Amino acid sequence: MERIVNGHYADPDSTRDILGITPHQFERLIMILQQFHFSTQEMLTATEEERKDLFKSMASSQLMKSMGQDERDFEMVVKDLEEQLIEGYNVSYEFLAAINQPYPGASYNS
Repeated sequence: MERIVNGHYADPDSTRDILGITPHQFERLIMILQQFHFSTQEMLTATEEERKDLFKSMASSQLMKSMGQDERDFEMVVKDLEEQLIEGYNVSYEFLAAINQPYPGASYNS
């Protein structure tokens, strides 16, 4: 697999091409994008209370503790999360639509 930058790598208008991706890698990419898209959709449709509960449980997780984070640190990181979720959701949709997989569960082979 090879990544080619069309233009300057720091130019936000330059594009990237991935060449030589195998069918297995492509199917895996679709699956990952669909999973991200679905989980983001679930997060965005959750109530504010459900999101707070999830963030609180994430902040108190062993993973966060092992990274030296506590609940206050995590709250600062999460401040912009909803905006990032919406942006990520829109980008994942653009990817999936471009490869004819506009929704989670769509089958590339049909």
